[in-house]
Amino acid sequence: MVAGEPVSGATLAALQAGWQTFANPILYQQTAGTRAAISRTITRAVWIERSGLIHAQVDLTAGASSSGGASVSLPKLAVARQLVVGTAAIMGASAPTQSGVAYMSSTLDSIIVVAFTNAFCDIANGQSFRYSVTYQPA
Repeated sequence: MVAGEPVSGATLAALQAGWQTFANPILYQQTAGTRAAISRTITRAVWIERSGLIHAQVDLTAGASSSGGASVSLPKLAVARQLVVGTAAIMGASAPTQSGVAYMSSTLDSIIVVAFTNAFCDIANGQSFRYSVTYQPA
């Protein structure tokens, strides 16, 4: 493939092949303490593994508000803590209410939205948590 040139249907199909549904991403509260799952509705959750890396995309809506920060699980455990692995946002009805970096938890199994002010972000009932991350699996 060359930048600016059309991609054939066969090449595009090969690139898109392999995406898997992430059936049960968990929304947690209490990022820095003992985590507890809170209810959520999954809009989209997919992942793909290529060349030893996982790329995952999750979009879910909270069914309750969090306290102590919000995080969402990854499809597979990471091999090591990788601090900034992508983007994450907590969205209101039409615009981000809080956004920041996608910060990997110390347990290597979830993504935390960390504000640029170095604070954990909470999610309110009805808001969406969205992330797009790339990391090395265990």
